[in-house]
Amino acid sequence: MRSSQPAKNTANPWINLPEAKPFVLPEDLKAVEDFNGNLRDESVFALRVEKILPEAFIGSADATVLLLSNNPGYKNEDSLDKRYDPGFMRKLRANLLHMPLPTGGIAPIRTNRL
Repeated sequence: MRSSQPAKNTANPWINLPEAKPFVLPEDLKAVEDFNGNLRDESVFALRVEKILPEAFIGSADATVLLLSNNPGYKNEDSLDKRYDPGFMRKLRANLLHMPLPTGGIAPIRTNRL
C-alpha cells in the first residue's frame, strides 16, 4: 500500500554533487561516460556534465507532487551563458540541496530573468 505522505529520512544524493566539473554524481559517472562515449562527438543528446549543473527538479522535495525535469537542453555554447552565471549556479545548487531561503520557501530559479 502506498502512503500519501512524502518520504522522510531519504538521503539526498545531490549533497555528493562535485563543486567542480564534471557535475555528475560519483555513482553515475561511469554510466554517463558510457552513454556519452557511444554518441557522436557533437551529439545533441550528450549529457553536458563538463559544462552545466544537472537540473533534476525545481522545488521542495517535501511537496505532495514532484515534477521531474528532463535534460535542460543544449543548442550551442551561446545558449549556456545563463547557466554559467555564478548566481544561477548557486541557486541551482541550493535547490538540489533543499536549502531554504531566509524568507521561507526554497531557492527560486528563473532562468529567463538572469
